[in-house]
Amino acid sequence: MSSKKNPRFPSALTTFACAAAFILLAIPVLAQQSESTLSDRSPKQQAWRESIKQAPIPGIGCFKASYPSTQWEEAPCNEIGVHTHPIHRQALSGESQDVGDGNDYALVAPSGDLISKTVGSFPSVIGVTSETGVGGISGSNEYSLQINTNFNKYTSACSGGVAGCTVWQQFIYATDYEQGSAAVFMQYWLIGYGSNCPSGFYVDYPHCFKNSPYVSAPDVPITGLGNIELTGAAVTGGNDTVTFTYGTQAYSVSAADSVLEVGTVWDQSEFNVFGDAGGSQAAFNTGTAIAVNVAAQYGSAAAPTCASNAGSTAETNNLTLSSICYSNGGSTPNIQFLESNATPASHAGMTWTTLNLETPIVRVGADSTTNAYSGDAAATTVLPILCLDVTGAALPAQLTPTFYDGWAKGNLRLSAPISGTLLTSRAVANEYCALNFGAGWRMTEFHDGWYGPNLSYASAWHLWGNALGLFPNGQRFWTAIDDQVANPWGE
Repeated sequence: MSSKKNPRFPSALTTFACAAAFILLAIPVLAQQSESTLSDRSPKQQAWRESIKQAPIPGIGCFKASYPSTQWEEAPCNEIGVHTHPIHRQALSGESQDVGDGNDYALVAPSGDLISKTVGSFPSVIGVTSETGVGGISGSNEYSLQINTNFNKYTSACSGGVAGCTVWQQFIYATDYEQGSAAVFMQYWLIGYGSNCPSGFYVDYPHCFKNSPYVSAPDVPITGLGNIELTGAAVTGGNDTVTFTYGTQAYSVSAADSVLEVGTVWDQSEFNVFGDAGGSQAAFNTGTAIAVNVAAQYGSAAAPTCASNAGSTAETNNLTLSSICYSNGGSTPNIQFLESNATPASHAGMTWTTLNLETPIVRVGADSTTNAYSGDAAATTVLPILCLDVTGAALPAQLTPTFYDGWAKGNLRLSAPISGTLLTSRAVANEYCALNFGAGWRMTEFHDGWYGPNLSYASAWHLWGNALGLFPNGQRFWTAIDDQVANPWGE
């Protein structure tokens, strides 16, 4: 809608002050003009990546596999120099807003369960054009991916150390460990062991550490982040494994769990993108927003806890965590969250409301509060997003769609409430719907209803859809409009 005279939008509604009081948030997270660069995952290649992660590793050593083969082949093992990815150094007091150095979300298994596998990925990468490593291994496209276990448990690996020693294990992909080649490996830590480290361990007082052999892997540019997965696995009495997949290639290193016996105590996992060694930082371009997914296997379908200030690595990135972290149970328990380094949205956004609930369908749309030209709710307002999953659902017999009351051809659902300051682009808003409800869900737009012959004309103002979840009478929610500025992101 380019102007108020556009025939798709024939009249304006009078805007009134909103009578409800809302919670305010002021967390500057996502960029105002970031564009989605969702990872390119063909179904066949995605199925192959799932298969290769499940394929048994032949034994201890280094391995690789290439699409479409689901058999691991031996690859050369290499020894790592004294690079460290140390434990965090600051107190968990919120003194830094950057992700890392303790300030991170972590997946915590239900009480009594132990994690056997964690898979980290980035289901949505928005606005990323560059990254620079600052400190450690520095320069363009210098970063690491890390899955980090909890560091608060004792095993027999601490025998001979100072009282209070605990174990900590990292599963790592790190760029440029060789010129033009990345490394996939595990790093083992005896936290608080003291200076008399066991044979094969280096001193990083008061801790001790050692590295597994590494397998060489491609140096993936930061723009390929959405096509990467990192997996860490531990088997008590068996082997621990780190696996890195990128596109049509997979790389893995396996070593005995007896190094730390972490399989007997692993109940928490941190995953993210960080600086490359030595407490360094991965500095992304302004306007970056990344969705992080941390999935785990721990023998039950119960949802994990998403713990804040639960990170363990000293490395950081220059992004800020969203205040919302989603936790999901089921066959693949996981947590998901967003992180960004951008200016918060500041424009007033348009809201719709629940108009008629005739289970199983609901009518939503504009009312006297709605201002579809300049927005009616301040960006600091906290409201659900009206999310839509277009399924091609048949028109209910009792409805006769019109220009003012279309049929959405799918399901409607309200997200968890979110500050408009976080809705810095349509892509980001769509991602919040997907994080809440899964792939295919997105933010509903003003013209998402349909009417006329074969439902071929776009409607406006109000629409009907299948109601999933609760739609309380009078509930307001964020709704997008493509051809006016009445969005928190201002376009």
